[in-house]
Amino acid sequence: MSVNFDVDLSVDLDDVLRAQLAELEFSFSTEFLTWFLGVEITQFLQARAERRFAREGDDASGKWKPLSEFTREERRALGFGGAHPINVRTGEMEDWVMQNNSSVVGSDAAGVFDLEWPARMPSPGSELETKVKTAQQGKRRGEKSVPKRPILAVGEIDLVHLLAQYALNLKPAGVTFE
Repeated sequence: MSVNFDVDLSVDLDDVLRAQLAELEFSFSTEFLTWFLGVEITQFLQARAERRFAREGDDASGKWKPLSEFTREERRALGFGGAHPINVRTGEMEDWVMQNNSSVVGSDAAGVFDLEWPARMPSPGSELETKVKTAQQGKRRGEKSVPKRPILAVGEIDLVHLLAQYALNLKPAGVTFE
């Protein structure tokens, strides 16, 4: 026994292409770029910073150098852990990094945006500003120096990840990458 089927399939490619082009166009829109920078990238950077504090450095910042014996004794005298956690005493700097939002700023050039994260910088001359500068750049104390232990850092792997995330968001429905 044999069965024959005749199937007529009609696809309006114009509608499919229009939908894909609309999605692609949206991926370059002010709304999408603002969302991607302000939400996706900010959440990624905050998660990286959280892990950086927990692991006392990472591939982007470098492994943080151990605290000096003087600093460990000073911390113990103040009621904080001796050698760990590095870059955390009161929690103020870590809170500043983790609870700070971003700001997406457009420019005069069409489609050009800047992501400012953290958006709120410490007040000039404040103790927090000093802590952040010391963490990022290190500091000389007379004959002694404090090594840098960056809390804000982006590495090559981060950039590859973020570009891949953007590319995945650019993918119109029905299109596969091989």
